[in-house]
Amino acid sequence: YTKGVLVVGMSQIDDENNEKVKPYEESGIKQGDMILSINNKEVTSTNELIEAVNSGNGEEVNIKYERDNQTRETSIKPAKSNEDYKLGLWVRDVAAGVGTLTFYEPSTNTFMALGHGISDIDTEQIVEISAGELITAKILSISKGEKGKPGEIHGTITNGKEIGKIYKNTNFGVYGTVTNKSYLSADLKNELEVASRDEIKTGEAEIICQ
Repeated sequence: YTKGVLVVGMSQIDDENNEKVKPYEESGIKQGDMILSINNKEVTSTNELIEAVNSGNGEEVNIKYERDNQTRETSIKPAKSNEDYKLGLWVRDVAAGVGTLTFYEPSTNTFMALGHGISDIDTEQIVEISAGELITAKILSISKGEKGKPGEIHGTITNGKEIGKIYKNTNFGVYGTVTNKSYLSADLKNELEVASRDEIKTGEAEIICQ
């Protein structure tokens, strides 16, 4: 779940006079910005944003948003279209995907997954999250990687069981805490010690996989 609502695009809309308008045009908001509040009311979902905009009955709304870890403010006068007031912004409040659990550390119940950050499909930027869940997935097929083309896992998270809570999304992967070990399928008898960065040396090595 995103920290606020992520702006993934803009579009002109047909107002009540059948004129094409862009309410956001002079606001300075860009694709990839994270909207945090409307009229000083925090928004954490697309539904909350829609309700906040419509509650103003067409009056100009103050918007607080974040870009490059800096909080900014602007205002937009919504346009009425099909009985609703709209800003002309496409937004998203959640991201989901199928990946691989990289490691689980049992003494702290910490896990890390993917080995890379979760990026928004439209903005291609790392998504700043407020929270999330790690759940089981059903793998439907696997596309083998080829030279110049990465492999891909095809699966579904429908009816998935929660394994843990995600608290951080980084360039190296997502981190979180395991809350339900029963769905983890971890063989703790074959637990492996991981070296710290200053212990790593060049030389011969073995790759162990299951």
